[in-house]
Amino acid sequence: ELVARGWAHVRSGSFFEISDAVSAFQAATVIDPTFAAAYAGLAVAKVAQATNRNVLVEAFGEAKAAALRALALDNESPDAQAALGEVMLFAEWDWIAAERSFQRALAIDPNHAHAYLRYGDLMEALGDLKRGFHLKLQGLECDSTSVLAHLLIAVSCWNQRRYDDVIVWANKALDRDPQHPFAREMLGGACWMMGDLGRAGELLGV
Repeated sequence: ELVARGWAHVRSGSFFEISDAVSAFQAATVIDPTFAAAYAGLAVAKVAQATNRNVLVEAFGEAKAAALRALALDNESPDAQAALGEVMLFAEWDWIAAERSFQRALAIDPNHAHAYLRYGDLMEALGDLKRGFHLKLQGLECDSTSVLAHLLIAVSCWNQRRYDDVIVWANKALDRDPQHPFAREMLGGACWMMGDLGRAGELLGV
């Protein structure tokens, strides 16, 4: 139950829910110190915490430790493999290791939405914007209710300067969470780039 709650917070795509995700996963590790999925979720939440705050070497270190702990407990856990891939991507910048982990996660579970989403991020970091976009669409197919998936697809459209599609995907995220701050920022930025300065100002508060 705690792990499911933690992933629900992660899937929200909201910085304001990440501390709740960390707390839920940490509580799960206390209840069962041998549960790999709890450590895997904790690793993902710690990466989100670090990247959203644009900080904290210690949070990345904690994420890596949790991912490695998850793998030590269950090397066949897709959550653990995806978590390690995310650490390799965002903390270590080790593209080869990140891809290996994402591919391993998807070999274990071909419907692992989070692995698809972060694999898409990796491909975009490597300059393959088209493949990154399609990987994220596959992630959305695996988890159609994920606000995070809709947001990351909006980011892909932004990277391709497809601002009309950014508006579409940001609005889909807002349909699921009408007050989502990042979705509003994405929508406002796209409106600005499309020349709708009034709407952009309303969304961005400028």
